[in-house]
Amino acid sequence: MKVIVVVLLFVGLAQSEKILYSPEFIQKIADARLECANTEKVDVKQLVYLDSIDGYPTFEEVKCHSLCMMNKFNILKDDHTLKMEELNPIFKENTLKNTLVTLEKCQPEDKKFDTCEKAYNAHLCVLKNI
Repeated sequence: MKVIVVVLLFVGLAQSEKILYSPEFIQKIADARLECANTEKVDVKQLVYLDSIDGYPTFEEVKCHSLCMMNKFNILKDDHTLKMEELNPIFKENTLKNTLVTLEKCQPEDKKFDTCEKAYNAHLCVLKNI
């Protein structure tokens, strides 16, 4: 029951916070976040804070969750660089361009998401700059 409440809260916040997802991806994102939370041993209470800089969890709190999500949505090439075209359907159309431009700026210097820290830092950077 607790998990259902957290998922419902996440779905509600996903549309009102800074990162806006396309409606057809909201449930997919919520499901993937729960799977990654279980895999990475992240407290599900942290999931509601992943789309806004306000209350964004520390690296210690979310561990490899951001990298897990990238892998779940298959948005990384074999060399760990982003498949930018795979991101288009995920984000809400009216915010897509700004989100992608911000993500481009927030990529690691080598453009490779090959560590948990790089994925976390890019996620945090997007939230600070979107």
